Amino acid sequence: MVSIIIVSHDSGPLLIECVHSALASAAAIEVLVSDNDSHDGSIEAVEALARLDSRLRVLRNGSNLGFASANNRALALARGDYVLFLNPDCLVRPDTMVRMVAVLEAHPEAGMAGCLIRNPDGSEEQSCRRALPTPRSLFGQLLGGNREPTLVMPAGSTAVEAISGAFMVVRRTDLDRIGSFDEGYFLHWEDVDLCRRFRDAGRHVLFVPDVEVLHFKGRSSRQRPLWVEWQKHRGLIRYVRKFHFFGWRALFHVPVALAIVARFLLRAARPARLAPVELPLAVDSGVEHGRDEIWVFGATSLVGRHLLPRLLAAGYRIRAFCRDPATADIGVSPRLTLHAFDMRRPDAILADGSPAIAINLAPIDALPGLVPTLAQRGVREVIAFSSTSVMTKADSTEPAERRLACGLLDAETAVRHACEAAGLRWCVFRPTMIYSFGRDRNITRLARIIGHLRAFPLPGGGNGLRQPVHADDLAQACLARIDCADGWNHVYALSGGEVLNYRAMLEVIFRKLGLSPRIVQLPEALCRIAIAIARRMPGFRDINPAMMRRTTVDLCFSHDEATRVFGYSPRKFSP
Repeated sequence: MVSIIIVSHDSGPLLIECVHSALASAAAIEVLVSDNDSHDGSIEAVEALARLDSRLRVLRNGSNLGFASANNRALALARGDYVLFLNPDCLVRPDTMVRMVAVLEAHPEAGMAGCLIRNPDGSEEQSCRRALPTPRSLFGQLLGGNREPTLVMPAGSTAVEAISGAFMVVRRTDLDRIGSFDEGYFLHWEDVDLCRRFRDAGRHVLFVPDVEVLHFKGRSSRQRPLWVEWQKHRGLIRYVRKFHFFGWRALFHVPVALAIVARFLLRAARPARLAPVELPLAVDSGVEHGRDEIWVFGATSLVGRHLLPRLLAAGYRIRAFCRDPATADIGVSPRLTLHAFDMRRPDAILADGSPAIAINLAPIDALPGLVPTLAQRGVREVIAFSSTSVMTKADSTEPAERRLACGLLDAETAVRHACEAAGLRWCVFRPTMIYSFGRDRNITRLARIIGHLRAFPLPGGGNGLRQPVHADDLAQACLARIDCADGWNHVYALSGGEVLNYRAMLEVIFRKLGLSPRIVQLPEALCRIAIAIARRMPGFRDINPAMMRRTTVDLCFSHDEATRVFGYSPRKFSP
């Protein structure tokens, strides 16, 4: 049997796809998910799956123990002859473990094996086969040169110096004899350390090029880029001290450590930002759930990038519509079909299929004209997204904002009338300020200002209350709405799970960027001048004085009704 160990920390929808792909294995397996205190709802979804499949177990660690410690804690409960350490953003195929075990069985001299790890664009991930660092190579890297050469792909399984901890198959007998991950590392370099110890013990490390997995890389890591960068450098210091600078070589440890710290400081000096997280779709696990077909319009939108993986994980068949599929970059799955479509031309739908549900993430004003076509195709229920701007901008001093609020309200009314005329059930969501890891126009814009200025100019006290809502919570709301028979033909406010004032919200962003909060209160007149200057810069041309005034106004909306009807449960603010 193979024990598959997955360490998670706010790993998002990809964790579910990873677990599904592992459970679909043709080999005899057990899956242990060791969770480092996730708060994004992902581990609750895994626990729900565990109640349906006895091969899956969840360990809640209560705090972030780090990669090494969380793996070791699960390893103590593992029962397999082989152990696969698997990242939560990696996807395996049904035959992956059968083939990897066969390779190790054919090579008794090998203690562990890795495979060809592909990036989402199909390129080879550099860390899947690499050389162990030496003092000379380390100095070259610290000085900015001496990059690892491009390696020729071998024809078959071959011994290498190190493989990646993202996908690492290890014999349990060797783990018991040599030891597992060194818990002195928190994140990064523990996999290289383990490869080094296996080689020192006389065991080979294999690279298997004809077995491939897909790696989407680091959702949780990109949420705290500066902290992760420090853990990489801290781990490197531990590695060189442990394996290279002992005896007389210890004299070189201090200058090398200082060079590593200096390299970290140079990287940290770059403008801080909230790094965008790629959320491409997972490959199909091979399990057909037989759920309804859903049509999603505006599939490449912020919410769409979270919704599509969740719909696939729930077993739905999807037809996703956007203006330019060639640039969509939302991944592939046998249960996903992507179509080019302009909502202003509802008669131009060329897709076949029999959808039961339509979810509109595109501008709501184009939806009413599409409803009759959807009804003809068999749609029974329509979910549409509007905005709380219907209320917050209705009395704005800016004419453009008043027109926006009026247009949204008119579009909501038109959707309701069109659905009622076609005999469809409808639901309109009004989210508050939406954010999602460097991809939104709200929190990311604030983070850009903070990252460049290392401060934030704020008019007034910034006491206006806010409820930022994560795009993934809105995606989950769609699934919860679909699964609930009651409460249709209604408008729901979908706010975030935490109420905090504008100033406190800024302080959270500062800390997420690894910066100490530095909020400079400016007179309103000076802020007006700053806005006039900023409007000449790309990405800030739509800001206006009304936005400045709203920092002192409460913009809160209760989501109690959505919670009562279909169990909406948003997270606290965590950019």
